[in-house]
Amino acid sequence: MSIVCGVTGGQIIGRDQEQQMTRVIYAALSKRINQPHIFGDQPIVNADDEIESMEWRLLSAPCSLTVYEIGNKIHELGGLFIASHIGRPVFSIFSQLGVISGNERFDAVALTCPAAKADWADKIQGLPILLSSDAHHLDAIARIWNKAETEQFTTTHLKIASARTGLRTLSLKLPWLIKK
Repeated sequence: MSIVCGVTGGQIIGRDQEQQMTRVIYAALSKRINQPHIFGDQPIVNADDEIESMEWRLLSAPCSLTVYEIGNKIHELGGLFIASHIGRPVFSIFSQLGVISGNERFDAVALTCPAAKADWADKIQGLPILLSSDAHHLDAIARIWNKAETEQFTTTHLKIASARTGLRTLSLKLPWLIKK
């Protein structure tokens, strides 16, 4: 199950918060070692897309934290708690738990394009819906994004904007990014 934590205070979530959340999740992972020949490589890359090292932990393994504990920690660090690719048949809150109760304290949910928002409206407890390309391939990057009218790029302002008007989803078809 993927969870996204994003912005805090007056800026994009800081390196300190990112590292704190990473430490929390890593401490809760099993100590199972990745087997690249079975699960694939897990490179750690820098901002210049250079591989700095290989992650030894099996990152696709479950962690021992509950969804509530993860959400509380993300909020404590000032982030947004967003359930990612909820429409996927694996690694989503719905594929793992079957339902959301509303007690998880999600700030929003994210559907992978081209899922239909209307198909999910009665299942998501009134949460804002984001659409994402969930790009794992170059041809899928920048096809869709979400836009919020807000005074500042902060967690608080994004929550207010999504409650007030919702987040508009924009899709983009760039000819040079689409495979033929």
